[in-house]
Amino acid sequence: VEDHRARRAEEGFAPELFQEATAYWLPAEGDHWQSPPRYMEAPGPLPPGAVTERPEKPAPTKAQLFASLRAERDRRMAATDYLLMPDYPLASDARAAVSAWRQALRDLPAREGAPWDGGGEATPWPTPSDESLNTTTE
Repeated sequence: VEDHRARRAEEGFAPELFQEATAYWLPAEGDHWQSPPRYMEAPGPLPPGAVTERPEKPAPTKAQLFASLRAERDRRMAATDYLLMPDYPLASDARAAVSAWRQALRDLPAREGAPWDGGGEATPWPTPSDESLNTTTE
């Protein structure tokens, strides 16, 4: 008889019969990549339509990729907000470079090819010049 239950010593099974339970999912019943696995409670075959590998995570939608891209863009901009405060000691040419870089970040979602991978490694992030982020007035 097919048996997919966990069989352990504390349940009265001999060592040669020990086994881990077979994890399964039922996509036809709504199981998806975030669903916890199911386990058999009685001996017998797995239910019809059962799969023993977790369903794959669906690819993100274009809207989700754009939301992710904008969130990462906003995080990068917020990290440099202090540079544009009027009392921050930044040389005017460096302030202009930071402003230009921040504008390039704002324009990123409108560029051809967006949303790429939603702000990951394939995203062509504009890079600030080192002097724009490190130059202060003396």
